[in-house]
Amino acid sequence: MTTLRGWAYAPAIAFQFLTRIPINFVPDDAFDEWGGRRAALVFFPLVGIVVGAIGGSIFDAISWIGLPAAAAAIGAVAATASTTGCFHEDGFADTADGLGPHSREAAFRAMRDSRIGSFGSMALWALLSLKVVALTSIASHSVLLVMVAAHAAARWSPLPLARFLPYVQETSGLGGGIAQLVGRREILLSTLLMLAIVMAVFQFSTLTALGVAISLTVLCGLFFRRRFGGVTGDCLGAANQVVETGLLLLASRLMPHDLHL
Repeated sequence: MTTLRGWAYAPAIAFQFLTRIPINFVPDDAFDEWGGRRAALVFFPLVGIVVGAIGGSIFDAISWIGLPAAAAAIGAVAATASTTGCFHEDGFADTADGLGPHSREAAFRAMRDSRIGSFGSMALWALLSLKVVALTSIASHSVLLVMVAAHAAARWSPLPLARFLPYVQETSGLGGGIAQLVGRREILLSTLLMLAIVMAVFQFSTLTALGVAISLTVLCGLFFRRRFGGVTGDCLGAANQVVETGLLLLASRLMPHDLHL
């Protein structure tokens, strides 16, 4: 049962979960006694708004001083990754390393290894390159809003996967915590929040953007179920990155740099 005080602290707890932003005012009993940890899942898209806004602001600042769009894009991608402590990028790379071994058990061992492997290195290079290419192709005045929407949808994507797929990692971690806490209410409210953000940015292309975000989430879920038997915390981070990159690429087609909204 989430109390009113739990809801009050829930946004701050969400930022504690997903970013490196220092937030030290949340009392210990807000996490469990007041239900703030469960309510925090609803505000994951809100975290995406802030992370995306940071990246978009860095893009605008670098562009304003006259540096090339590629430099602005690299700065924006680095800023968002730094804000989250490369949390989701690490999960994406670990998941890619799990694709190398032939057996499921060996895949889990590779994913738990703190060292990044060949598959992870190549996948991370491709991921970051796609983000930079997408950002350089979007109309500069639209980058900030697009990053807000892409990161909001990306933070939403792990919730349905954690809810509807088995959690197959031996140690729980944050991913296991999400899987234990997320319910229908959290899915519904976080979806409504994500929907409002995407509608505000993509406007007449909202259905296309939502279709891309949901389709990529579903495809990730199907792949994880087939390859790993369910999801791990790394898989949830990987889905986050796939959805974010997919929406950035979509925006590069809908809002190209030589056109206006």
